[in-house]
Amino acid sequence: MTDADDVAANDVANPAFVEITDNNRNIVVLTDRPMTRSNGFNESITFQSTFESIGPDDIVVLDGLWVEAQDQSTVYDDVKALVDNGNPVLLVANSPEAISYDKIGHSTGYSPSAHVYGVIYDPSTGAVYCNSISHVDVPKSFDIAIQWVYSHISDRHSGESERCRK
Repeated sequence: MTDADDVAANDVANPAFVEITDNNRNIVVLTDRPMTRSNGFNESITFQSTFESIGPDDIVVLDGLWVEAQDQSTVYDDVKALVDNGNPVLLVANSPEAISYDKIGHSTGYSPSAHVYGVIYDPSTGAVYCNSISHVDVPKSFDIAIQWVYSHISDRHSGESERCRK
């Protein structure tokens, strides 16, 4: 089994993941670790080590080890700004701390033993959606998390959604 901290940087290239990406949304993975697999990427996935050039419609994936290596006050402020702007944020880590209530200021609830944590804030309604995903196959947890984001993006347009699911 792969450690949860290795998923964002190394397993986002999973072909199943690439197939479910939406050309209308870019996925930005914040990490500073080199990719171990580079084939199969499409143009909508970007790997970078700064918050620069993240668009308002981008889905942001935080590598837990990358978050830990940053200046904590700055990284948490930047993550909070992304959430406040309505960017879906996924965190691949052993703890949901970077997207917890204490850090982003929105009510959240997560299972403590998940592999991937997600938060989506809808600025137009003030609704917060969160999820904790675990699967025996850690990369599968990531695939499930991305599918969850896309379902909430679709649900926001149709008015149907489920709040803070664990």
